[in-house]
Amino acid sequence: MNHIYRVVFNHATGTYQCVSEFAKARGKTKSVKTLALAIGIILTSNAGAVIYEGDIRLTDGELTYGTLEIRKGATVQAGTLNIHKMLGADGEALIHENSHLKLNGDLKIGKSSTGVLTLDDNNNDPAQQNSSVEVARTLTIGKDKPITTSTNPVENASFVNVFGNHTLTAHHAIVGKEGNGYLTVWRNQDNENIKFNRLDIGGTANTNETGTGTVSLVGADIQAETIYVGNAGKGTFNAKDGSYIRGELLQIGMEKGGTGELTLQNNSVARLTDIVVGGAGTGKLVAKNNDSSIVADTLTIAAKTGSRGDVLIEDNAYLEVQDITVGEQGVGNLTFKQLWQIHPIQNITLGKSQTGVGTLHLDTETSTAINTITVGEQGQGVLKITGTDKQPAMLEVHQIQRSPDAQRSEIHLNGAGLVFTQDQNNLFAGFNQNNKIEIGKEGLWVQMGDLHRDDTPANVIINPEAVITGDVGQTVAVTIDEQNEFVSGGFIMNGSGMLTLSENSKKFTGDIGAIDGTLKIDGNLKMAGENLVIGISDYNEDSKIIKMTVMAK
Repeated sequence: MNHIYRVVFNHATGTYQCVSEFAKARGKTKSVKTLALAIGIILTSNAGAVIYEGDIRLTDGELTYGTLEIRKGATVQAGTLNIHKMLGADGEALIHENSHLKLNGDLKIGKSSTGVLTLDDNNNDPAQQNSSVEVARTLTIGKDKPITTSTNPVENASFVNVFGNHTLTAHHAIVGKEGNGYLTVWRNQDNENIKFNRLDIGGTANTNETGTGTVSLVGADIQAETIYVGNAGKGTFNAKDGSYIRGELLQIGMEKGGTGELTLQNNSVARLTDIVVGGAGTGKLVAKNNDSSIVADTLTIAAKTGSRGDVLIEDNAYLEVQDITVGEQGVGNLTFKQLWQIHPIQNITLGKSQTGVGTLHLDTETSTAINTITVGEQGQGVLKITGTDKQPAMLEVHQIQRSPDAQRSEIHLNGAGLVFTQDQNNLFAGFNQNNKIEIGKEGLWVQMGDLHRDDTPANVIINPEAVITGDVGQTVAVTIDEQNEFVSGGFIMNGSGMLTLSENSKKFTGDIGAIDGTLKIDGNLKMAGENLVIGISDYNEDSKIIKMTVMAK
């Protein structure tokens, strides 16, 4: 007859007890010598459970468990531990009730099979959420490739679940080495609890391992000095509901053929020193919803030749980075959508090297501040600003320029707004008739100085070699609500200061004009069925008459 057995350490007697569930009902147990378990326990897929309820040190070099439970404040110390069973079976480990597992070697979840390790929240009881797993070397979740036979296919999906304020630390953590690995952390916001020196998700860096790894944070914090999401495999990292990621280096899509994606939602934060999206593979970074943010010193999108990188900041998220390169050697895209960017960016370079292609897109009700945008350094750069007929996409900027060595430089403005709060005597530096600057029918709004202050004028001169084309459309006053209105269509200047546009630069058609300040046309102005718009709105209601100067050659 088959029986279910549990091996229990009796702390009072200093012995292990092998307990039959059938015998236990009759109050019978059987003692086992301590040495037997100290040498090592190997449980196959037909073995029973091992339960520790007292402190114990296991001296064997490598232990393998099918089902393991550590509970009631127990502390288990060992070398290397495997949580799995034989082919086609599941290995499970449960650590709860303020218990601890300390390993001076490795912890492998799903070695050649599948495995699950859980730190339980004990029915959401905070007093029972101080368990820990400490691994001195490497924690591997989903170690080996899927093993299949004609009768027994196996997916090798292995899991580590941390529910509550427990501790999980390791020198190196690999989620999806060559199999499928999942790490999930719920409601754990102590930044020292989940901590690794290095975290690999989807293979291990520089090994060509093609595992699939997923890390999910829900209201949780994680800290790792170096984070790789998608090495040669596939990596996914999701953080939501106020989660926090801390580290020095984050690389997404590191190796050729690898793919990685990191998504921040609902007030979640990633704070690092350097971020690379698309190292040699394909990477994607998304921040969205309710003040989610990415904070770093540098951001590189599409670093190496053949790489692809995409970064999307949307829906009231924000990006706080000083220097950004989009398309260093590969193809990169940076998109801002439906947000109010409160932290200014110092420099963005689009298309850095000869093979680099970089696109910056400000889309749909977006407002952001960037000091300098280089649209093509040695490669190809594209700047797009597209708003709607109700609200422009606004860019506060000091300089938009191109390098003379750039292969291609293009600017597309449609329903766009440019804001200048300081003087600029050569806007669009480096542009000429061979570089496209095009305005669509939703028009361009140019704000000189602070919209709400008359004592901060800005004087801007557009590079006379730059040629601006397109049909800017007709100017229409649009009422947003009782307090706000806006002008759609046309080339319209507003504010306290002077904007100078040369005859050579004005190759666009459609309405042109000013609401406040001085619009200076340096040269001849020819209009055919178009409107010269002057003073259609008085935003500050000071009744000042605007001045428009047309200077003939």
